[in-house]
Amino acid sequence: MPHKYTVKKNKRKELNKMKHNIFIKVTSIIAITLVAIFSIWTIQACKENVPDIPTGTTMAKAKIIRKSMCEGLYIIQIFEGEDIPQTTSNNSFYAINLPEEYKKPNLNININYRLPKTNEIPVCPNMEEGYTCICIISINQID
Repeated sequence: MPHKYTVKKNKRKELNKMKHNIFIKVTSIIAITLVAIFSIWTIQACKENVPDIPTGTTMAKAKIIRKSMCEGLYIIQIFEGEDIPQTTSNNSFYAINLPEEYKKPNLNININYRLPKTNEIPVCPNMEEGYTCICIISINQID
């Protein structure tokens, strides 16, 4: 039978080892939680500063082509301008924010536009393939 002192010493060692293991586990959990919070915070900070799609405005000359199959949207064709977004539809786009007075086929216009943010793109089951959207910032008629 082991001596009383040896048994107490062994129990104390086991208790210290358990306390150490608990301390390591708690410290690890706190560290992982802090890393996760910092990562989420960093991702959110970056997300707020970077737009979904580039939103620089561009001037262009365009023509109202026709009413689209989507409620309230008209198709316009840009025929002169710099940095025209790529489309497969001969530089034709759905015009978001087109004022009522310009919703006339064959109307020549000057526009200041930008690409829409993801949440600005209309949901329409009838959207025709090949057309992308642009947001009209300002517009005036040309002869």
